[in-house]
Amino acid sequence: MNSRFQILRYCRHAVPAGLGAFLVFATLAASQYAIAADQPWIKYESQHFVVHSNASKKKTRKILEELELFRAAVLQVSAWRIPENAPKADVLVVRNRGDFADVSPEPQLSYVAMANRGRHVFAINEDNFDLWIQEGIRHHYAHSLFNRMSFPYPVWYQEGFSRLVSMIQFRKRNTAFTIGEFPGGCRRRSGVSLEDEDINRLISGEWESGELREGPACERYLQSAMLAHYVTLGDDFANIPKLFRYFGMMNTGQDSLSAFTAAFGMDPNRLFAERVDSYSERLFVVVVDFEMD
Repeated sequence: MNSRFQILRYCRHAVPAGLGAFLVFATLAASQYAIAADQPWIKYESQHFVVHSNASKKKTRKILEELELFRAAVLQVSAWRIPENAPKADVLVVRNRGDFADVSPEPQLSYVAMANRGRHVFAINEDNFDLWIQEGIRHHYAHSLFNRMSFPYPVWYQEGFSRLVSMIQFRKRNTAFTIGEFPGGCRRRSGVSLEDEDINRLISGEWESGELREGPACERYLQSAMLAHYVTLGDDFANIPKLFRYFGMMNTGQDSLSAFTAAFGMDPNRLFAERVDSYSERLFVVVVDFEMD
């Protein structure tokens, strides 16, 4: 893996009362989720992440580097400007399932992603950091970046974009990455077209984030992913100026539906039917030259 990030601090330390001091800001009760400190904990700190780990150094460093690479790729695609004083994300990497169960608020969870007062914390089991877990962590981290922005991005775009970037894959020794693989978590119901759903209602902000995943085939969530795919990557990135115009009009107080219609020259129902729906029938991947600061 190409090392283009720097570990700013690296130190061995004990964690008082298990991990209580580390997790308290993330709304986990310190007294409930304590790990016995039967081996040294190591703190790693990079430019945008702080990691506490009792796992192997090699795996921990790899996870930290992957997080930094992912963050840089997201910012390259989105052109966001994250405030310089934004707090770093905190990551807990544990060595096995037993330790992870001690910090997880629910035993069936595969990872933990929580936020409180502007701080974000993620807990990962090094022995279960497969592709599905990586996509989940990435999705939630993308949401955490949205939360750092002063502009309240519409829910459909937050969900769709977070799903889109969660599938970034690096290639050519991290000199490029792919983005745009169609999401596989939600599938169409047989015989039911996504056009049966009113896309205008989706853009208007009628549903909250959790409601987008309701329904047998997560139609609204799938629509959000497809729309974010099109407005971000479609037509060789030619839609980006329209997307920024849409956000700009919303920022001046215009409602989401009328702003979208004005920016893209047609209402969302028509755009989805004429331009977006075909995306579900093919794999659309963009290869991007990677530029990490």
